[in-house]
Amino acid sequence: MSVIYDDIREALDSALAGLSGLPEVFFRNAPEEDSTPTPYLSTRIFFTSRRPATRGPNPQHRYEGIYRIIICVPKRSGTGQALRYAEILTQAFDGSTDIDGATKTVSIDFTELASDFEQDPYWCIPVDVNWYIYDR
Repeated sequence: MSVIYDDIREALDSALAGLSGLPEVFFRNAPEEDSTPTPYLSTRIFFTSRRPATRGPNPQHRYEGIYRIIICVPKRSGTGQALRYAEILTQAFDGSTDIDGATKTVSIDFTELASDFEQDPYWCIPVDVNWYIYDR
């Protein structure tokens, strides 16, 4: 039996890593070596629910969560650069998209931009990818 939470994370991280036109991605628990202010992405994953979806001899659960991709650009570059990156992400993780991982397929429910924030010397905007999966 696989560890479903790690399978979900792997599928989403792999999909992000396969995109072009984006700055470097710092995945969770990877060292961030940020000596000069250049654009970058960082990721977080939140597992928000695990609920019974079907009962009987082959029960399934519906797992839901948010895959947060945080876009950070130097303040001096303006908001346009971050919003261009956000457009790439919202198109790649569009609602009704299925993402095939090594062992699981993760479905995207919807994607939206969250509230921006400043983290000197960066301006950051999160892109929240709301996902779900049915599994045992």
